Amino acid sequence: MTSEIRDPGRWLLGVALPCWGCGYQDCEAGVLWSTGKDCEVCAEIVQDKAAAQRRTKRIEQGLCPEHGTRSGPAGRCADCALDDVIRNPGPVPAQREPEGPPRGSCGDCGARIIVVGRALEDGLCKLCREEAAVLGAGVVPTPAATSAGQEIRSGQDGTVPCDRKPLPSRSVCGVHRVAELAGDVA
Repeated sequence: MTSEIRDPGRWLLGVALPCWGCGYQDCEAGVLWSTGKDCEVCAEIVQDKAAAQRRTKRIEQGLCPEHGTRSGPAGRCADCALDDVIRNPGPVPAQREPEGPPRGSCGDCGARIIVVGRALEDGLCKLCREEAAVLGAGVVPTPAATSAGQEIRSGQDGTVPCDRKPLPSRSVCGVHRVAELAGDVA
């Protein structure tokens, strides 16, 4: 009713004039009045309309509507088949055990070993087995062994003699270096 119109200017802007934007009050024809920046909602609408037009054109040309490529012998394009594989992967194959002899860890130094032969009996690597034989026989390395090129290294606690060759960059053998590192971690 005209009797209800109190401000004719506002009425003209709100009702009489058509709105060319997205429906957002500050938007007019894709530009925000308050900032002068492009309206993000209008940009999305334009992109959606362009995508719909491309899709319609591809269908008319006999191409895949999503990818724009020719269909394969199965009636689907290769990209659609690849998308299906990515969305619905098949069952994951179970992890296999490595082929060959069983593997394990040395009971003394923790090195990875192949469990065959004497390792089946005692669970030790060759170096630890030889060390156990030397310690079990009560043989203590002599200074003559040192002069022959084998250096005597003390164990982690300084009481266990070791006649193994030291690592090139360390003063202890590999077994005792592992023990040192295990002591550092703990």
